Amino acid sequence: MTTAWRLVLLLALLAMIGPALAAILIVAFGRAQGCLPEAAACGTLDLGGWLAFTLDWSWHRILGVWVLASFSVLAAAGAAYGFESRARAVMWGFMGACWGCIAALILPYAAIVWSAPPGCHITETGIAGCIVWGHPMGDAFALAAPAFWRATIIIPISLGGVVLTFVLATLRRPVPGGTG
Repeated sequence: MTTAWRLVLLLALLAMIGPALAAILIVAFGRAQGCLPEAAACGTLDLGGWLAFTLDWSWHRILGVWVLASFSVLAAAGAAYGFESRARAVMWGFMGACWGCIAALILPYAAIVWSAPPGCHITETGIAGCIVWGHPMGDAFALAAPAFWRATIIIPISLGGVVLTFVLATLRRPVPGGTG
C-alpha cells in the first residue's frame, strides 16, 4: 500500500512542476539547436507556440489557488501514508508538498528569463510585443511580472502541506512491524 501512496506523491509533484519543466526543456532544446529566441522560427518546430502553451498552463492552471492547494494536499497525504516513520514522511512532505509548490512558481519564471529576447522587458504593461521563435508571448510572459506576488498565497499553501503531512503521519494507525 505504501507504494501506491508514494505514487500519489510522485504524481502530485509531477502535476505541480510538469508544465514548467516542459517549458524549461523547450527552451533548452531550442538553445541546443542553436536557435536564438528572437529568431522567426526554430526549424520546422513551433517552439514558440509550445513555450507559450506550457507557460500559459503553468500560470493559469497549476498556479490557481485551489488547484495548487489540491496538489499539495495529495502530496502531503502521499508522503504521510507512503513512508513508515513520521520523520521520513515529513521529509518527503517537505520535498513534495512544500518545494513542489515553490518550484511551480519559480520554474516558469526561470523559463521566461532564459528565453526572453534582448529588449523584451518583463513588465505587466510592456510585454505584449515580445515574440519568441516567431510566436507572440502575450500573457505567457506578462504574468511573470506579478508572479512573485503570488508567493503570499503559495508559501502558506506549501507550509500547510508540511503541517498536514505531520498531522496525518501522527494520526495514522501504526503499520504492523513499522517504526512509527
